[in-house]
Amino acid sequence: MKDKRTVYCADIHIHTPSSKCYKGAKEDAEYIKILEKAKDKGLKIIAITDHNSVSGYSILISQKEKIEQRIETLKGINDSLQASSLLEEEEKKLDLFKNILLIPGVEFEVNNGIHILVLFNPNTPVSKIEQFLDNGGYSLDFQGFEAPSVLSKWSLFELYDESKKYDCLIIDGHTDSNKGIYNTIPNGNVRAHAFKNSSLAGVCYKSESQRQNLENILKSASEYKRDYPLSFLRSSDAHCCDEIGQAITYFKLEKLDWVSFKEAFSNPIEYIFTNYPEVQNILNDIFNNAQFLTLPTLNEEDIPNFCRLVCSLNNTEGGYILIGINSSKEVVGIKSNDEDKRTELHGTLKIFAKAIRSFSHRVKFDLNAYEIQTNKFIFLVRVFKGQRLIDIKGEGIIYGYEKQAVVKLSAGKVQETIEKSLLSKIECKIEKSLVELEKQTTVIRSNLGSIPILHAYIANSIPIQAVFQEPQIVEPVDLDLPLKENLLKAYDEAPHGITTGNIFYFEEIESPRLPYAYLRYSVPQFNLENMERDSKQEEVIYLTPGGATFYSEVFIPQYNLKGLPILKLLPIVDCKLSAKFLCAFLKSSFFLWYLNANFGELDFFSYSIFDDLAFPRVDQRCAETKVLISRVESEFEKILASENSYLSESCAGRSEIVSDHNKIIDKSAYIIDCCFYQMMKLNGEEIGFIESSLRASQIYLPQVPD
Repeated sequence: MKDKRTVYCADIHIHTPSSKCYKGAKEDAEYIKILEKAKDKGLKIIAITDHNSVSGYSILISQKEKIEQRIETLKGINDSLQASSLLEEEEKKLDLFKNILLIPGVEFEVNNGIHILVLFNPNTPVSKIEQFLDNGGYSLDFQGFEAPSVLSKWSLFELYDESKKYDCLIIDGHTDSNKGIYNTIPNGNVRAHAFKNSSLAGVCYKSESQRQNLENILKSASEYKRDYPLSFLRSSDAHCCDEIGQAITYFKLEKLDWVSFKEAFSNPIEYIFTNYPEVQNILNDIFNNAQFLTLPTLNEEDIPNFCRLVCSLNNTEGGYILIGINSSKEVVGIKSNDEDKRTELHGTLKIFAKAIRSFSHRVKFDLNAYEIQTNKFIFLVRVFKGQRLIDIKGEGIIYGYEKQAVVKLSAGKVQETIEKSLLSKIECKIEKSLVELEKQTTVIRSNLGSIPILHAYIANSIPIQAVFQEPQIVEPVDLDLPLKENLLKAYDEAPHGITTGNIFYFEEIESPRLPYAYLRYSVPQFNLENMERDSKQEEVIYLTPGGATFYSEVFIPQYNLKGLPILKLLPIVDCKLSAKFLCAFLKSSFFLWYLNANFGELDFFSYSIFDDLAFPRVDQRCAETKVLISRVESEFEKILASENSYLSESCAGRSEIVSDHNKIIDKSAYIIDCCFYQMMKLNGEEIGFIESSLRASQIYLPQVPD
């Protein structure tokens, strides 16, 4: 019986024109050429992995949909030779998609410069991958770029943690370069934990000597020990069509689909190769890189011995049982005289099933059969490291593995094994604590650097009471049941609000910014029929519990389900600063940094914080300051106009419209931030301290526009 799996060629690191550093033609036709080149190279699996972007993959899928639409149209034309010719061309293009496993991926750069390939299940919506990128610090403005244009919010370990929320694979894209884990992280516990982490499925390499070096470390250094083997892969990192397939990996899969592809990473010695797989190559890899035990035969009388082998590997680091191979590593094979070779496998499976029932707890294993000669086979059983020690029912003996042999573990050795397992769990907890400590260290370092800036600001500021009148408490209005129901229905239909309305409604307590974008500037308003309008013609800034601020050109009453009061802020006329300028400051990155650094929180709704706020001393006689004030007000008005336009869109909830809108807001918000930095005469180093402190506190920052 031959192995049912099929070998497929793969290149899992391919760029498109959506990467800014792409060397080929930057046009739509280039995307189809990428698939054509993959076909020419015999590739059956490719991953599109643009720099911090999924745009290239998204364009390919969009092109596929357009091709399918054109085919449907052309099929309806029966009397045109030209239509028949075009139909044939379009069907050839569609075949490029049908005959390949096209994987959406990202070459994600974490904040210390390591490039990580994140490969997603092709069923993952593009919008979800875009959100993943945005959460990691790569908004649409910065997708396609490498550092130093922008840096991720995430460390390598934070990326590991985030990846667990998705059906994806994490691969070190350049392990033996200055963009990879091995050469970027100095030798020590951090690098060991980076390789040991179960989220890391594989590494791409170029140098065979470096691969051997890393394999030796993973095999011999205890701090690098993994529960599952690391996959070694080769890929082209193609930045133009001609580079596609220059380096490839072979995958041995049951089906050409994501599930089989992902499962291959659980047993890479048998399923993933950088040279075309042959049985002897597989065996050599096991002999050199894995724990293994041999068993020349497997019959009924061999079951007790087989069970001891399984227990020994389960109770230690896992490994292989090589059936049909003797202790001298000679391939003797198991002969079958049955012409129906499936019977041989079925018989072996029955023996396995009988053996499995002998264990005290469940064992995880993988079984494969390889035909080495006509009617002669070997069986490879991959036994995975168990979560708990097992024994054979009724024996009461715990077996272990030492020096390629099965040994009975003494009571002391059993205790040591249990302690090692416990220690491994503790190490995982410590690793998470170290990541958290790294975050806290960054916060402390940023805060220490920020102290002189904070002192200088407070020394050169004025009390908040110098620019705002006494805040007025605005209680929620009373609504009868029909009006409440109408408001909630309106909210369900348009959760962002409408362009004009007669009531300010908010559902939840909001912080000053969203995790991935700016909180809106204009007040979320709705229109209730039969509700008396009480709009006063005065510019208002609303401050809600949580620290969210909103601007409105007129006063409108507010309502929220929790019955919370809000504050109405009005500028003091004599200060000659507009409500737009004041609101822009309260929403600026500098102000949020000041809140966080001075009060340890962002919610300045409470009187105890609000009354102690300091406002910058603005010299309105200075010509340069006048220009900056005017620029702030101008950008603020652009934001209001953009929000009004966004709310006018009939499909404002669509992800691409949301992303486009956020990009526009980000650009103006960034300019406003720069105006306030300039107004307070902050230098580049000081701005760096402020922004790194905000990032460390996971407060959203506007992305730098092109």
